[in-house]
Amino acid sequence: MSQGQTRSGILQVARVVILVVYAILMTYVVILLIAFFLRLFGASPTAPFVDWIYTASARMMQPFRGMFPTEQVTSKSVFDPSLLFAVLMYSLLAMLLHAVVDWLSDRVYGIEQRQAQAAYPQSSVAQPIVAQPGAPSGFGSPVYGEVQAPTPRR
Repeated sequence: MSQGQTRSGILQVARVVILVVYAILMTYVVILLIAFFLRLFGASPTAPFVDWIYTASARMMQPFRGMFPTEQVTSKSVFDPSLLFAVLMYSLLAMLLHAVVDWLSDRVYGIEQRQAQAAYPQSSVAQPIVAQPGAPSGFGSPVYGEVQAPTPRR
């Protein structure tokens, strides 16, 4: 097994792990948002679904519990900004994980591309596109990926 295949294998495993963690974090966000709206609308905690949401969100809220004071809106309705803060933090964590995987993917892909170009310099994947003499290239500058043909000398 070559070093490039090892990197690709590690990258694939990392992507799967991050995908699982990302799915868990997004589940947390959904459950916390549901709990926020159920509390805001004064849902009865004796209903089985509401009880399940409150129980699940209590575990997820443990690091954020009591950060901000809750506001009693009506006799049954409660505004809990700690729930919204937890949603924000879990969302940011999920986006950070996503960015790390993208960065790692780009790094591994770049290393593999450089190794492939070093091993096979004539069969480079990124072959330049040479413009025909006199062909328009858009506003007098070369198009991305396009190399201007040299002007013939007289």
